[in-house]
Amino acid sequence: MQTNNKRPLGCVLMIIAIIAVLVISFILFFLIDFLQRAFLLSGEDWIFFEPMPYAMKFLIFPIVILLMEAFGSIVYRIAGNPSMKSAYSFMNFITKHKVPVTIICVLMIYIGFTGISSVDSDGVTRRSALNPVGRTYDLELISSVDTGFKRNGDFYYIINVDGKKLKFNAPTVNAEAYPEYVTNEYKSFSDFDEKLMALGIPKNADTSSMDNALYDESVMQYLKKVVS
Repeated sequence: MQTNNKRPLGCVLMIIAIIAVLVISFILFFLIDFLQRAFLLSGEDWIFFEPMPYAMKFLIFPIVILLMEAFGSIVYRIAGNPSMKSAYSFMNFITKHKVPVTIICVLMIYIGFTGISSVDSDGVTRRSALNPVGRTYDLELISSVDTGFKRNGDFYYIINVDGKKLKFNAPTVNAEAYPEYVTNEYKSFSDFDEKLMALGIPKNADTSSMDNALYDESVMQYLKKVVS
């Protein structure tokens, strides 16, 4: 009877835990975004920046996964929710090995934090854990650009330079230096692409993928100019 009485409580706590994880994760990622601008991009006339694809994967575990497991463990201890028993066991393991786990998490956060690409009026910069200051390439050094829409409808803009790919699709724009991009952030792609095309940079645009686009017309008016 006691277990049955705890089932409604367990469901309520699970909902609260999910909401808490989402809210805290959002706050932490917002803080990381702020710190990246403050420490990695400070003093630079950047137009927009975006984490490298691998960077987000390194941030997911120490932020989202650990939060989910921690709240799941709490739910198990309070309500005995059997589906959260694995989270409880996982957090016990973390507690017993907190020193190496902490070191691993710090390294993962550092790798994710420093892995960003940025664009300014004169070039593009690629940063990494091994080179947080970044390597900047003049626009003329860009070998080509690949752009289009994925099957899920997301836009992509890949800059190929020095054998590396700098991928953008939903960047953070520099609102202070370029307020015109705040309400029309995808206009930054259109303006930047126009500058590259004026330099004669080759562009491989997948025009057929435009049918997959999931953006409203206020955005598409700029992306159509890019994917053309």
